Amino acid sequence: WGPGWSHVLGWDIGFNDAMALVVWGWHENDPTLYEAASWAESKVLSDTVVERIREFQQRFNIIKMVADTGGGGRLFVEEVQSRYGLVFEPAQKQNKYEHVVLMNNDFLTGRIKTLPSSAYSWDVARLPKDPDWDPDSGRPPHEDPRFPNHTTDAGLYAWRYAYNFLSELDTPEPKVGTQEYTDAVERKMIESLTNPKESAWWEPEGDGHGLE
Repeated sequence: WGPGWSHVLGWDIGFNDAMALVVWGWHENDPTLYEAASWAESKVLSDTVVERIREFQQRFNIIKMVADTGGGGRLFVEEVQSRYGLVFEPAQKQNKYEHVVLMNNDFLTGRIKTLPSSAYSWDVARLPKDPDWDPDSGRPPHEDPRFPNHTTDAGLYAWRYAYNFLSELDTPEPKVGTQEYTDAVERKMIESLTNPKESAWWEPEGDGHGLE
């Protein structure tokens, strides 16, 4: 958190199951996505969830919040929005398997970092595929229904709205007198000679005849 950081919050709604929140954060000069916070609790009232969301809003620069509005979740989210003045984007749930594959690729390449022993890390570590999945069924694999997937779903909802991949690395300027500095100066000179706009030291004004 702090200057240059942006965050998105995902909310997976449970009634008898757990309510779950996941906050992702990224910096404008870092393409890595970081778990900023996660929370899950069963059989809680809306006031408890809103209190936690407010806490996250105070701590982080949350630019978007997404929630599962499928089924009865839509009425619940609309009620929370009207009562507490919060605004949620409906979670994109189509093509879930394909987005899980893309997100897993970010994990495997180190572009996602999670907090140790967090609610999200715990669920991700123990959530297996369904052992009864038939690879010849033509359907994509899914989670084992015996294990909780509330924070993993909340994390997936929010991940689809994270723009860490647009971040640009902040490369420090080379020190004067180093070979890196000399190379950078030479590259700049070459660019100025090959770019007409940069190499032109004088631009005529008006119509080219000294008249405005």
